[in-house]
Amino acid sequence: MTNTTGRTLASLQFYISRVRHQVDGVSSRTFPGGHEGPTLWLRLISGLLDTAEDRLKDCISGKGKTDPLDHLSTALLLTVAAYDAMDEIRGSDITSLPFPVVRPMQEWFKAFDLVSTIIFRSENRTNYEIEPVSEGSLLRISHPAKTLSDSISKIDWPVLIVTVPSEAFGVLPHFAVVAHEVGHAIVPKYKSLIWKKIETDIGQTVSELRKEVYRLALKRRRKKVAAQKYPGLIIPSFESWVEEVMADAVCYYLAGPAGFFALCDLLQTGEIWPTETHPPSDIRRKIMFSALCDGAKSFANVFECVAGEKLTESFNSPLMAKLPSPGDLFNGLVQNGRLEIEAAVLTALTELMQSLGPTIFAATMAILRAKKPELQYTTEKFEDDLGRPLESLLAAIPPIETGDKLEDRMAAEFVSILNIGWVVFLTKLQQLPRRAREPKHLRDGAQAEWLHSLLLKAVELSEVKKTWRSV
Repeated sequence: MTNTTGRTLASLQFYISRVRHQVDGVSSRTFPGGHEGPTLWLRLISGLLDTAEDRLKDCISGKGKTDPLDHLSTALLLTVAAYDAMDEIRGSDITSLPFPVVRPMQEWFKAFDLVSTIIFRSENRTNYEIEPVSEGSLLRISHPAKTLSDSISKIDWPVLIVTVPSEAFGVLPHFAVVAHEVGHAIVPKYKSLIWKKIETDIGQTVSELRKEVYRLALKRRRKKVAAQKYPGLIIPSFESWVEEVMADAVCYYLAGPAGFFALCDLLQTGEIWPTETHPPSDIRRKIMFSALCDGAKSFANVFECVAGEKLTESFNSPLMAKLPSPGDLFNGLVQNGRLEIEAAVLTALTELMQSLGPTIFAATMAILRAKKPELQYTTEKFEDDLGRPLESLLAAIPPIETGDKLEDRMAAEFVSILNIGWVVFLTKLQQLPRRAREPKHLRDGAQAEWLHSLLLKAVELSEVKKTWRSV
């Protein structure tokens, strides 16, 4: 073995031991809510390190008469892959995620028969997102260690990485936005059915709708741009926008008003301009608010009766910028550095989505009602939740059960706690008993913090009650 090979071997042994030490440290932590995703992922990382060590042994033994540096190069790639994989579970333990919330959020995914392994994690960003991770590259590793092969087989692929805000912005009422991420996970399963419903309702095909975007974009352009360049921008953006509206519908279907309040509060922290992946926030809010007001006994009606305040589109998102006219939108996009072809496509998509968005939303709701009627959060349920459970919370008693009669009482559902929490936060915060004197300018913040702790306790105790009932 040459000196160069020996030095490289020593370096890799050092790197592997360092990553193993990091894995051991994370493995000793507690993950909330019976959350096995991080544990399975840590075993996968250990399998990668075991495979890397096997390559080091091959280098020492001269197995296969391969150039020793080839073995070491493979070991380095595996070690780096293991180290990078640690990032997927950063913020997934109980020091970063509230312990009670993971299990009920997992139940949303399971309710749609999703069998993927899920990893919930938090980051210091005001954002919720879901990322599927496939096993493709792992299957191409030659001569994997048995621990790696076993860990790959025990994971249900693709792994779904669900990221939520940590610390300051990781407040319980906002976790309703996870229902939107559930939407992204299940939309592929129902998308063809939803599109058939949309096409039937409007009498146009997907292809015809894309052509409409193309026509609107061409009207907006100032410079001569090759016509064939437009479809390359339109198709992926059109698909992404449609999926966002479908995911909003899933959020509303599962969480009702809590989905509206949480999503709109989050969206007002963003910018006004549409992007290739997301339609303007103003359009999304308008679609959801219209659904809240739909029907003789709508969510908006129930809210007004209980809260004593009329629900408006900007009720808890007054800082969200209004959508400008198409002309101003196009000019604004160009002034913000967009190419004219990009501005034309985004403006055209915005114009179409204003009319098509409600149809996409309604079609998604119709398919969900047909396939999973038991998962819909209804106005009747909302009305029940704003009765005795709401009264309990206003007495600083965590609302852990629903039902007026003792023999009929059931553990409160996560979505019920979210909706009760939002109504109190938005309209009845001052009615919560005060715990201690606070400076006047911080008093409402202290009340909101207490509300957050009461809601967390409600989720924790309701989950305990469900577990006790199931034994």
